[in-house]
Amino acid sequence: MAEKKQKHSSKKSVVIKRRSTSASVSSQKGARLSAYYGEKKASGALKEFRVALEKNSASDTLSSYIDLSKYIEHGIPMRIAKQNKEIVNSMIQHNIIPRKTWENALKSKRANLTPQNSERFMRTLRILELAKDAFGDEGGKQWVERPTKVFEGKPPIAMLTNESGSRAVELFLGQIMNGFNA
Repeated sequence: MAEKKQKHSSKKSVVIKRRSTSASVSSQKGARLSAYYGEKKASGALKEFRVALEKNSASDTLSSYIDLSKYIEHGIPMRIAKQNKEIVNSMIQHNIIPRKTWENALKSKRANLTPQNSERFMRTLRILELAKDAFGDEGGKQWVERPTKVFEGKPPIAMLTNESGSRAVELFLGQIMNGFNA
């Protein structure tokens, strides 16, 4: 793993471990995320969300996670969720978000998902991106949907109903990417 030092205003250095040593991997990841959340021209909260998501995908810094957390608390814009039908359909299929909850969200006048559903959406997106990093674009999509012995015959995406299951999938993908036997 590569290490990156980040300077804070108090002149202290913090070492942050990164999964990727290549800048091109981060830029490819950022480009894939750009495709997920639509057009480049936007204003207001949507534009700020995109900046926070791109910043988070390019680096694993404390400030990038704080920015992303802020947008999750306010709720991810419904427009972004609607543009990601494939992800939402997988979430519904594996009960990460119940179908009735999604239907009610579509009918409501709210402009954003609830913080809980925003967290679920971002959790799913994060794991899908890690799977794509490990197996490539198509391989990653297939891997998250394929039942796996490690997860007691469930597909990895079915483990994303809670943070502990998500963490298990994340750790497993980390082992795969670092060449450990699973």
